[in-house]
Amino acid sequence: MRFAPVGLASALFMTGCGAGASSGSDNQEELARDYVAAINARDGERLCALMTRAAAAELTVRIVPCDRAVAGFIG
Repeated sequence: MRFAPVGLASALFMTGCGAGASSGSDNQEELARDYVAAINARDGERLCALMTRAAAAELTVRIVPCDRAVAGFIG
């Protein structure tokens, strides 16, 4: 199913990217492309790096760090 990764990408992007993301990029189009590329590559570490710290912290589940939790959502 292609809709699950796209839905996840949309939800996480709306809440977790933008000003303050640790990517260092102010170009939102570039940030969006990087975000989708990380999802397509199933790269949880890169995906969390593109999020704000607050969003990454919300996705950290108990003792499971953001990158592993997000990779599990991606599949």
